[in-house]
Amino acid sequence: MSIFNTSSWIWTKESANQDDYASFLVTFNCKTSEAILNISVDSVYAVYLNDRLIRFMGCSDYPYYKFYDSIKLDCSSNQNTLRIDVWHFGVDSQTYYSSEHGLIFEILSNNKVICSSNVNTPSRIINQFENGYKKIITRQLGLSFKYDSTKEDSEYSPSVLINKTVDEYALRNINPIMLLPRKEIEITKLEHSYLIDLKEETVGIPDLEFYSPKKQNIVVAFGEHILDGGVRRRISTRDFSFEYVAKPGQNTFINPLRRIAGRYLEVFFEDDIQINYIGIRPVKYEHSLINKNIEDPYLSKLYSMCIHTLECCMHEHYEDCPWREQALYNLDSRNQMLCGYYAFEGYEYQRHNLLLISKDKMTNGLLSLCFPMKSDELSIPMFSLCYIIQLYEYVKYTDDKTILDDVKDAVYKIVNTFKSKVDSNHLIPYFSKPIWNFYEWTKGSSNGDVFDPNSPKDKSQYDLIINAMYVYVIPMFNELYNENIVIDDVKEEIYKTFFDKKSHLFRMHTNTKKCSQFGQSLVILIGLGDEVTYEKTKKCSDMIEASLSTRGFVYDALLKDGNNKEFILQDIKNRYNNMIDEGATTVYETEGGADDFGGSGSLCHGWSALPIYYLNILGVAK
Repeated sequence: MSIFNTSSWIWTKESANQDDYASFLVTFNCKTSEAILNISVDSVYAVYLNDRLIRFMGCSDYPYYKFYDSIKLDCSSNQNTLRIDVWHFGVDSQTYYSSEHGLIFEILSNNKVICSSNVNTPSRIINQFENGYKKIITRQLGLSFKYDSTKEDSEYSPSVLINKTVDEYALRNINPIMLLPRKEIEITKLEHSYLIDLKEETVGIPDLEFYSPKKQNIVVAFGEHILDGGVRRRISTRDFSFEYVAKPGQNTFINPLRRIAGRYLEVFFEDDIQINYIGIRPVKYEHSLINKNIEDPYLSKLYSMCIHTLECCMHEHYEDCPWREQALYNLDSRNQMLCGYYAFEGYEYQRHNLLLISKDKMTNGLLSLCFPMKSDELSIPMFSLCYIIQLYEYVKYTDDKTILDDVKDAVYKIVNTFKSKVDSNHLIPYFSKPIWNFYEWTKGSSNGDVFDPNSPKDKSQYDLIINAMYVYVIPMFNELYNENIVIDDVKEEIYKTFFDKKSHLFRMHTNTKKCSQFGQSLVILIGLGDEVTYEKTKKCSDMIEASLSTRGFVYDALLKDGNNKEFILQDIKNRYNNMIDEGATTVYETEGGADDFGGSGSLCHGWSALPIYYLNILGVAK
């Protein structure tokens, strides 16, 4: 049956602004013990059935393409009360595509609509949240919040209709996010704050229970680092904190609308408080783990860390890091998907992410930096090509070819963009600003000049990696869609332009003599180079090392001769050893850990979980 035929988009009668909160109240009679709630919102929601929290989730979609959730309601009596709290962001970020506020829903019993959103749905602004606060945590993660427990509720009144046009609704066909029990915490009293250790990287929602002697403002910082004697709350323009105005006496608060992450909290107070519990209440995407046995104790420990990392980085979609960004990128999610085929049962999660990515507008012919995201000006060309790798591997592991038609428009747009970019020299030139010619976080590969307003918009240059990656993925595209794009001329020109016969290496780009291990790995994978290229790539001689994010391409290149199992296993041990020695519970974004990126290096990053894949294909995980 079609969705929302009798429903309307609604909001409170108060004028809506950016960063505002609304509550909707629904009473309904259900003659059976079970009903179904179909719901879509902008931006995130929490559903309470008879005062019990039953579901919470961010919609993570586009204004023109909306996902809806279908939620089973176990009705305890004939008459039931449903409360839906909605937080509308309205502020663009790398995890949110801004649109009008709104809620649309319908309740079905015996396949008949018994209740739906309309002007008669009671609603109100949630006074306790500071509406219009607009405090940014990071430009990727988006908004923080402030909650005032001393404020009174307003009265419910009829809703107003919202003029919101949606081209297509689609069922979000993935599992729900589960709310788990509180974790054990360790509390340390500092001079003007309490430091709380959750004992491991934790992703979840704020959970507060404490006694305050007076009304006062409480600031809670969250993070992965305590290298400065406390939580690193402010790092450059970032502010990892939220605020809570305590009432005199006992305070209890949980916020299912804002997911945060880290290992540590630091609670700042004006007058000392008595903590019963303050922490991050864990949440987890519902999934089934594939149990594996690994005899090597070190690799077994690392495998568990990588599993925990993957779990921390999957909710409404894949996330690069749950503390700093919670953003869906192609390269990051490619690594996560590849690991997931061996770590978790089922493939619906991978499919959902591929579908979400494919709905991007792609106004410049490339995929946006993240999904969903409004602006595609900061696209990374290589990441668009990674989408074809993701799709190819998905079909390989699942044999689900039905997805090919679902994402066909996006795939052909990517391929045609690169195909048309090949110039008279049979190469793809450097993309102009604001396109970001990023490859990995190594010197000379991140191309940070895209953020420098004084750097030239146009640069005359050919890059090895983007050309080699194009040659690498086009055969995948040809196989998936039965096409016959010829790339022999590009491959031949890569050798002529980049290969140095003296060193037997391929330079990174036409304006340098430097070489990268990532680049050499790609040319090996497309059948270029010689034995010297291969050996130098293995030893990383005279070149920039590949980072954890692209290490898989190095291993794949070394596996072409089938004789490097022990070398790869030892290399994995060497690169992750410091994480285990430092007592980490998840794997780091880079080998530099917390010190990278101006002290904001993530200690939990999905793309670094690649050991899961290699321990499986090398027969170590059984």
